[in-house]
Amino acid sequence: MADFTKMNKPILTAVIIFSVVVLIYFLVSPKYNEFKNLQVRIGEKEAEYNGKYEYYAEVNKAYRELKKYNDGIKRIENAVPSESSFGSLVYFFQQKASENGLIAKKIFLAKVSASDPQAGIKEIDFSLNLMGTYSSFKNFIASLERSARLFEADNISFYYSFGASSLVSSEKAQPVSQPIYSFTLDVKTQSY
Repeated sequence: MADFTKMNKPILTAVIIFSVVVLIYFLVSPKYNEFKNLQVRIGEKEAEYNGKYEYYAEVNKAYRELKKYNDGIKRIENAVPSESSFGSLVYFFQQKASENGLIAKKIFLAKVSASDPQAGIKEIDFSLNLMGTYSSFKNFIASLERSARLFEADNISFYYSFGASSLVSSEKAQPVSQPIYSFTLDVKTQSY
C-alpha cells in the first residue's frame, strides 16, 4: 500500500493541479471577467459624470458671467427688439418730436423687408414729416442717436414753410422767433 501512495502521488498531484486549474477557469475566471467588465463600466460612468460635471460647471460659470452683463444685454435687446411693434415706434417718434419742439405732421410705415433671412432680422423703414425750427430738428436727431434703439437716418430733406413764422415751444411756452421748416426724414430700424 505504501508503494501505491508513492506511485500515485505524482498522478494525484497532477489531478489536484488539473482540478484547481479547471475550477479556477470555470468558477473564478468568469467572476474575474465580470469584475473587470464592471470596473470598465464604472470607469466609463465616472468619465461621463466628470464630463457632465465639467460641462455644467462651465455653463454655471458662463451664466454667472452673463449675469454681470445683464444691463448690457437688456440694452442690446432694446436696441434690436424681438417684436416689431409699429404702434410703439410711431408713439416713440411722436413723443420725441414733441419733446424737442417739433410737430409730427405725418408718420408712416414705408417698408418692412428681411435684411438677413437666416438671422431673421427685418428692416423697418419709416418716413417722418415734421415741422419746427432747425434747432428743434437737430435736438430730435440727437435724441434718436441717444435712444437705446438703433436708428439710421437715410434721407433728410427740408424746406421753409411760408406762412408759419413762429411756433409755440412746448418747453418754454413762448413763441419761437426762428424760421419754421418742414422736414422729411426717412428712418430705418431693425427688428427680429
